[in-house]
Parts: sequence; C-alpha cells; structure tokens
Amino acid sequence: MNKRLDIIMAAMKLFTEKDIQATPMSAIAKEAKTGMGTIYNYFATKEELINAIYVHIKEEQVTAFKSLVTDKGMHAQFDAFLEGMISYFMANPLHFYFTEQFKNSPLLTADSLEWTMKPYEPLIVCISKGQKKGSVKPMPVNDVIYFLDGALNSFTWVSITDKKVKKKALENHLSMAWNAIKK
Repeated sequence: MNKRLDIIMAAMKLFTEKDIQATPMSAIAKEAKTGMGTIYNYFATKEELINAIYVHIKEEQVTAFKSLVTDKGMHAQFDAFLEGMISYFMANPLHFYFTEQFKNSPLLTADSLEWTMKPYEPLIVCISKGQKKGSVKPMPVNDVIYFLDGALNSFTWVSITDKKVKKKALENHLSMAWNAIKK
C-alpha cells in the first residue's frame, strides 16, 4: 500500500468536505488509517499537503487528458477534449471540488502553480493550430482557456450534482464554447 497516496486521498476528501481550517491532521490520520508520525514523515505542514494534493490531481489530469487528443478536425478535437475533461471531473468529483477550492489559494507554491496549465496543453495546441489556420479568433490562448474554464466549470458543477443532465445540454454547452472562440 502507498501510505503517501492514502494520506493525499484522505486529506483531499476531508478538505473538500470540511475545509482546511476544520480538518486537523489527526482527522486526516484517522481517515487515512495511519499514525500522525507517518503523515509528518511525508508532509511537514498542511500547506505542504495541500500542494501535494494539487500536484497529484494535475499529474492525473495530464495523463487522462493526453488520451483526449485525436487526429480529427479542429472542431471535433476541441469538442472531444472538453467533453473528456467534463467526463473526467464527473468520474473524479473530489478532484474537481479540491481544484476549485484551492486553485487560487495563496497556499499554493510557485512550483505547484506551474502545474495549473499542464493538463490543458493538448487544448492549447489545438487552439493555437486553429488560430494559425484562421478558424479560431486571434486572442491570447490563455485568455481562451480561462474563458472556457469558467464557462465549463459551471456546467461541470451541475453535471456532478445532477446526474440526469441530458446529453443535449452537454452538446449545447460545447456548441456555445466553440461559437465563442471560432472565427
């Protein structure tokens, strides 16, 4: 068993359910079924643990989002990436909740923040190619990513909490996202 991963998963669960201030390290140890000493062998502080969780999630996203790259056309690739991203978060709601809770936290270090855009690299490449071909509006790619992130996070919240969200609603959101950036 990987105790470090057990601690990360337990802390992620508790931080998203109860918040950081309401989660003592002793509660994390209990949830991870380990001792306090084991936690402190891996993480000296809660802040260090929060950063480890953030990077863990981003590493998993990088792996998962790589598989969303297709050899289809620009629009199909765009839709496949966004749909896959939403599906990933629906399958991993704790990742979504934790990331939303902490992505702008002053507790994240510069090293952790370097991971913020890494999962989106396939989408960044897709948008950049679209801009070169003239099918996507010429604007800073990071602005496009931030716009899409904001718009699709709202839909993802609804999708996670209401499993009955219709496929048509997803299609509508993907269409609106594409229409917002296409030239």
